[in-house]
Amino acid sequence: MDFQGRQFVYAESNNDVSIAGDRYEIVNNGDTKVTGLSWLDAVVLPPQTIERMCEGVLGSHLRLRDRQFEYAEVVTAQRPADTLASIEDCEEVRSSVVKAVGGGNMSITVDVGLLSGKTATVKAGLDEEVGALKRRAQIALGVGRGRLVDSSGSALDACAPIKRTRLQNGDSLTFHISRVQVQASPGAFAAILDDGTVTTWGNFLYGADSSAVQDQLKNVQQIQASGYAFAAILGDGSVVTWGSAANGGDSSAVQDQLKNVQQIQASRFAFAAILADGCVVTWGSAANGGDSSAVQDQLKNVQQIQASTRAFAGILADRSFVTWGSAADGGDSRAVQDLQKPM
Repeated sequence: MDFQGRQFVYAESNNDVSIAGDRYEIVNNGDTKVTGLSWLDAVVLPPQTIERMCEGVLGSHLRLRDRQFEYAEVVTAQRPADTLASIEDCEEVRSSVVKAVGGGNMSITVDVGLLSGKTATVKAGLDEEVGALKRRAQIALGVGRGRLVDSSGSALDACAPIKRTRLQNGDSLTFHISRVQVQASPGAFAAILDDGTVTTWGNFLYGADSSAVQDQLKNVQQIQASGYAFAAILGDGSVVTWGSAANGGDSSAVQDQLKNVQQIQASRFAFAAILADGCVVTWGSAANGGDSSAVQDQLKNVQQIQASTRAFAGILADRSFVTWGSAADGGDSRAVQDLQKPM
């Protein structure tokens, strides 16, 4: 019988038995040897079904629905045409287990390293979330909270199933250790928890109420606070904001531009974000740094942003700087433009 590419059932039992020739062997009270195939979920069968199943070999009729058996037919060696059992009719019994084994790998093994050079090999199932892989890496490396970053420098979403990422068996990841992050406006706090979610507290006038965006606050990597609002960078480089709409809590007008965000800086009344391509996106109070349209053509290859109470300064790759916002608070640097490379 050709078993290539199919999916099979084997049983753990108290008997020594071979199923499907040399493909699997069940020996010594369930100590199972499996060759070339990967584990799927377990389905529990009554003992009498296990005993009968161990008398023969598996037929070709097995279907999986959501990683659970829909039905299976097992044909005995003595009576090849007979159907042995229907999984649908089986009761759950803890003492005997039937497991499915798939023809393709249902798990991956990756190498996870720290910036210090320490590495660990970690395994996880494809149906598990990236967060499970990250937790195993934390244990193996003996570190605290952090994030997994792939070879392109992108942070992996801890909530995403591994099978939906681009991870491949044998890939190398970097574990970036995170310090505990708590940000504060003048009257509220926002903290990133170990699972990448956010909790907020304090005076709602200063951004303490994040309930409207809680379902979006997942896999949060960084938080920045203005005087009355907060902005969070997620693992996919998008941004979630809350708090006073006029002072940066509402970023809907620029949301389509807030992609691949690398860094956010805040004045008291506005936010400025640096994107991966070195461009800058601003929002919040226009007069206090939220409007950078007058200098947008100059904001290229921005490496860093600093903020005063009501203005921003962007440092470019050529070490020149661009300013915007309240002129009285540093938004107008024309008087010192002859000192274009002060850094």
